Amino acid sequence: MRGPQPRILIFFGGWPESVVGPSSNLKYISRDAPGMGAGTEGWTTGFFGGMDRLDDAIKSMSAMLNRFNRADIFIGVGPDGEPLGIQVDPDCPEMIRARMAELMNRLPDAEITLESSDGKEFVRISAVGFHTPYSWNGWFYGRKCRPIKLDSGGVKMEWTETPTCAMKRHRPLG
Repeated sequence: MRGPQPRILIFFGGWPESVVGPSSNLKYISRDAPGMGAGTEGWTTGFFGGMDRLDDAIKSMSAMLNRFNRADIFIGVGPDGEPLGIQVDPDCPEMIRARMAELMNRLPDAEITLESSDGKEFVRISAVGFHTPYSWNGWFYGRKCRPIKLDSGGVKMEWTETPTCAMKRHRPLG
């Protein structure tokens, strides 16, 4: 007698609300991932115009990790998914990792790379983490989306990071 066969589940565009935690037979394929010119900001993808928005990018990353266990952050990429061409210091990955260590309660597995498209440089942070919750500056956030009606009659999606509860988690001493 054959036992139950494992199911392979594939979700496009984000984990459904009913999924809690990782599963070995659960696969995720993102439609959020930018293809420089074809990408859009989404549940696990965030665009930030410059290094002056690094703290906001880290906050978004912690929110994405809390909800989906993965995050792709692009610094130096506009809201349309196109690289803006920022000055990137070769020591930038180490500086970003140090800032993440200052702001987050624990570090996810993150690959920080300097990339370019059509000669325009940007920074990509690809993070995966299953040790939730991740905090930003002592607070826990989740990523949410809300539709905004435009005067033209269209709808635009606004991505926000909101506290997941009203409590502040304090870092342990030492």
